[in-house]
Amino acid sequence: MLRALFGLVLGALLSAGGGWLWLRRGDGCLDRCGAGTVCAAQRCIAAGTVEVGEDEGDAPKKRRRRRPGGTTSAPGGDRAAPPEATLKPGDEKMVARGDALGRPQKLDFTTGSDERDVTEADLDHAWRSAQPRVLDCIAEARGELPLDRGRVVVGLHIEATGAVSRVRVEAPAVLQAHGLFPCVRRVAMAVRFPRGGSSNVVSFPFELR
Repeated sequence: MLRALFGLVLGALLSAGGGWLWLRRGDGCLDRCGAGTVCAAQRCIAAGTVEVGEDEGDAPKKRRRRRPGGTTSAPGGDRAAPPEATLKPGDEKMVARGDALGRPQKLDFTTGSDERDVTEADLDHAWRSAQPRVLDCIAEARGELPLDRGRVVVGLHIEATGAVSRVRVEAPAVLQAHGLFPCVRRVAMAVRFPRGGSSNVVSFPFELR
């Protein structure tokens, strides 16, 4: 008798809409949201989209994205300007990197040797093809640095065969710190000079402007 009476009361409540209100009182989405989603504003959205402190009825807010390197970009895509390149005390000081070239040998063109010693013009002619690549090394090491004066001196020990065996570079410390010597060394070691009766030690200067 009591069970029948309870059934009649429950049926009356459901027919009057009370059951519908009770069903909607859960999460507002009728438990339709699957794994990795949450209910917000009676919609299923990806978890993590709603900021802490938002109500379910609020629209999801846009997050600020972190770009590689630590810079933050706003939703519009603006980026923070990179810091301006500056020189520190000691950056312009001349620093030498590389091999000890040894004592230069004086060329003697009065001997009657069958093996002719190379002239300064011969050396300059062979080196001319390497100059643009050395300038590229300097420009790469210089970058945006405001280094508008100074010089770079490339010293070479050239064997009698014409091959470069030793390289020494004198340049401002800031250029050496940015990889100038390894770059110039690769260029210089690839140069072939004319054969001669003896080895030579020569230097080629480059002015910074």
